[in-house]
Amino acid sequence: ITAVQDVDAVFAEITAKEDLGIYHTFEEMEDELRTTVETYPNLSNLRVGAQSHEGRPIYVLELTAKDSTRDKVNFLVTGTHHAREWISTEVPMAFIKHLTEGYGQDALITELLDTSVIVVVPMVNPDGGVYSRTKKTMWRKNRRKPEGNWMTGVDNNRNYPYHFGGAGASGWSGSQTYHGPKSLSEVENQLIVQLAQEYGFKTAVSFHSYSELVLWPWGYTTRVQTKDNEIFVKYGTKMGEIMGYRPMQASQLYAAAGIFDDTMYADYGVLAYTIELGKQFIPKEEDVPEILDKSIKALRYLFTNARNPFRSEEHTSELQSPDHLVCRLLL
Repeated sequence: ITAVQDVDAVFAEITAKEDLGIYHTFEEMEDELRTTVETYPNLSNLRVGAQSHEGRPIYVLELTAKDSTRDKVNFLVTGTHHAREWISTEVPMAFIKHLTEGYGQDALITELLDTSVIVVVPMVNPDGGVYSRTKKTMWRKNRRKPEGNWMTGVDNNRNYPYHFGGAGASGWSGSQTYHGPKSLSEVENQLIVQLAQEYGFKTAVSFHSYSELVLWPWGYTTRVQTKDNEIFVKYGTKMGEIMGYRPMQASQLYAAAGIFDDTMYADYGVLAYTIELGKQFIPKEEDVPEILDKSIKALRYLFTNARNPFRSEEHTSELQSPDHLVCRLLL
């Protein structure tokens, strides 16, 4: 992994564009989501899951073949927990287009939407996403300043309940990994947990950037693996092969408590992965099509195969995991 020193300068050309080139502005994303439900009313529902601190809608798009009466399994896809990771919105948006345009044309997509409900939250953190796109490119957190704090922003991927406040999460509001005043203090995180309770997802993927990795629980510790580690390895390794990415337990990258994967798995029984896309927070435009293509192939594989992943599987006990760190970049 190559660290870029002057990251803002690297993306000056992109941010100088009024429409951000290949990347969606918030307004472009919003328009495209609305167009999706107008064009494919038989496949999609759009709702505002919550209002952000600055009053922006956090959109939730539900994709399924409404006319299908077959039993359905629920899946979740999220993007932009972290504001500067623009590519993490592009993959969910591309997946939406892939599914809606392919229904009735592609046999796998048709079967998938006939037998699934796929919930997509392309921009979990819209306030941070807009701020990164318009003010400070490398902004990471949301834009709420909790009462009593001097600094603005909470790291939405440290605010989840499971092992909240542990390793890799900071109690100082100036930190890039500030976990917030308490677990689920942030509306963005409250929404994701609400969706998990509402839908009972079997499998979920949260997109981030960067490092070309497929990650799974636990993130909070390097010392133990989940009891279902063999299942996480099975699907995670295959997605890694599809994308050409390295699969690993999340804490092998660095320990991080209060993250999406750990809470989705521990509290809601979800086979939850994080995929770290590309080689930069905001990949070069010419690299984006390949990233989108690989990601869509991985999602097609996962949602076709991991439909009830913890059933009829031999569960492992908690196992000791190598206590070493691969990288300390904040992804």
